[in-house]
Amino acid sequence: MQAPFTISDCSRRLVGTDSALEQLSLPLAYDANEVRFIGVKGMGGIGKTTLAKLTFDNLFHHFEVHCFLDNVREVYARDHTLVGLQKKLLFPILREKIAEIWDEGCGSIFTKKCLCNKKVLLVLDDVDQLNQLEGLNYVEALKLFSLNAFRKEQPEEDFWELFEHFLKFAKGLPLALKTLGSFLYTRGQDSWKSELDNLHKITKPTVFNSLKISYEGLEAMEKRIFLDVACFHKGKRITDVIRILDSSFGISSCIMIYMLIERSFIDKDCENKIGMHDLIQEMAWTIVGQESKNPGLRSRLWLPNDIFHVFMSNTDLPNLKYIDLTFSYKLMSTPDFSGILNLEKLGNNFVSLPESIRGLSKLQFLRLERCKSLLVLPHLPSNIKLHIDVDNCASLKRLCDPSKLSICFANLYDFTFNSVNCITLVQDEGWINTILSRILKFAAEGPYPSYDKKFTQIVSPRSEIPEWFSNQSVGHSVNVELPPPSCNNWLGIAFCVVFEDPKQNLANPAALICPYTLRQYDEFHIGVLPCFPNVTSQRCKIGSLVLEHLWVFYLPSKLCQAEQISFTTFYDYECKPGLNVVKKCGAHLVYEQDLEELT
Repeated sequence: MQAPFTISDCSRRLVGTDSALEQLSLPLAYDANEVRFIGVKGMGGIGKTTLAKLTFDNLFHHFEVHCFLDNVREVYARDHTLVGLQKKLLFPILREKIAEIWDEGCGSIFTKKCLCNKKVLLVLDDVDQLNQLEGLNYVEALKLFSLNAFRKEQPEEDFWELFEHFLKFAKGLPLALKTLGSFLYTRGQDSWKSELDNLHKITKPTVFNSLKISYEGLEAMEKRIFLDVACFHKGKRITDVIRILDSSFGISSCIMIYMLIERSFIDKDCENKIGMHDLIQEMAWTIVGQESKNPGLRSRLWLPNDIFHVFMSNTDLPNLKYIDLTFSYKLMSTPDFSGILNLEKLGNNFVSLPESIRGLSKLQFLRLERCKSLLVLPHLPSNIKLHIDVDNCASLKRLCDPSKLSICFANLYDFTFNSVNCITLVQDEGWINTILSRILKFAAEGPYPSYDKKFTQIVSPRSEIPEWFSNQSVGHSVNVELPPPSCNNWLGIAFCVVFEDPKQNLANPAALICPYTLRQYDEFHIGVLPCFPNVTSQRCKIGSLVLEHLWVFYLPSKLCQAEQISFTTFYDYECKPGLNVVKKCGAHLVYEQDLEELT
């Protein structure tokens, strides 16, 4: 027996949705034997996505196939194809055969075949933007604003007069009510009056003004983090963003990220990825744009047209610290970097880099991943904090000038690097020396490195452990006999692990299906047991590795207390003993004389 259409308990806690859900119940009659298309239109911030999700949650159990495809416009603009959306729709049906969808035409055929004669509920969220839809009524607006400003459905008695002014300013728009209310939460009447004075100075208030008022209430560092997230990090995993921000600003940004979530500037989805309402992101872009009419004088560049203008006009960029050139597929090289001495991050699809990059003494991140035509790096700045990402640079041959290759262990660079899938780079005759020189760098830094501990490791293609690692074993554990406590010249242990992508030799692809979500695990990570507090587990996306890889890392002696070290593979934090990707492992105790031999 089918349950009647009712409003869930969850939806009752969301203000202003009851009447809208009831209006959708009739045209969405799930017992109708026909195809129905229903559109919900309106300006950004009025709650279209919320309404769509609530409707989906209430109705999906009445359908054989159901799917909520969110951010359709954004996904299509990014991928320029519908294949990803088609796969998401059909995965519950096709499972391991999902790989057979390789283009839109094939996806359309499978869609017709799989969904024919089935009862289907499909929601496409954010496929376009239209103009107007009315906001919440007074009672609904009062309730929503109070829930965010006081965490209850009615305001405090002493705040009623101030409360009314803010309601009038928000004009019933849910996003403005939520953002302003979250900003005013726990603040006293003086703060409310101060913000109201600021609002009264605006002659023609708009949604942007209400959001900007909340932004102005942030501390200086909170503003910088918010603008970085809005310009560069929407859609990324929170853990990855926190790592980048920690390194960029030299602080712990975790608490600020969650403060921004608490104040409704950003949100996170079920996959712990950062989300942000379009209007809030547009406000951030406007704030950066208002720094100067000249893009070269702004603090951040991310729009392709602005970057093209700056590069082609050779504009000096004294304020620029981060350039994101991702997806700039036609950009083959860059002009002189001598005018942007404060640059800290750089990322692109380069074929070559100018020699002037050596003058960027403050450069900390050089993102070159997927620069498939890049052959060699020029001289780079001497900066111990510099980290270079050359993942998937399949043509890259060397990390240094060829004239230096004749010097023993000449690959002793100041910088650290990632080199996943760099299949040409590891064929260089000096590559093993490069690995050993990294261990020298890690060990020479002592127990408390001055650079990010997350970068004290190397990952690169290779199926054999170098002979230098004296303790070697097949499998996922290795025994190490530790020196006695009286030994004072022991520095630490270097570890080397050979691992593969779980898809490479998997006889049963269904083993990678999560039993809870019924979807394939997105990534795996290798943990070190016993757990070491300063070691980041190696994390990779499933299906991303073309060959077996080495993972090399170093632990100072203060952290080494166990004589048996094992490497366990986790899938979404779940251990699967039959799917351990570690094939071999090795270790080498590093002493002071090792440093002398390497140098």
